[in-house]
Amino acid sequence: MLTNIMVTFHYQDKDTMKKLISDMIRQQLEYAAVVWLPSLKKDIRKLKHIQSIATKMVPELRT
Repeated sequence: MLTNIMVTFHYQDKDTMKKLISDMIRQQLEYAAVVWLPSLKKDIRKLKHIQSIATKMVPELRT
């Protein structure tokens, strides 16, 4: 999903990315029960990885 957003939107600002994440990506993540209560370290790492990729896509949030 992040790849699709990156290809479709060449420039992402903070507000647009926040809207896209809340509308598109968050729904998919919330569907899984693991997201609500990540008990395994691998699940926590995967969630943090997705969040870091999403924030690196926005120039204002890269740091």
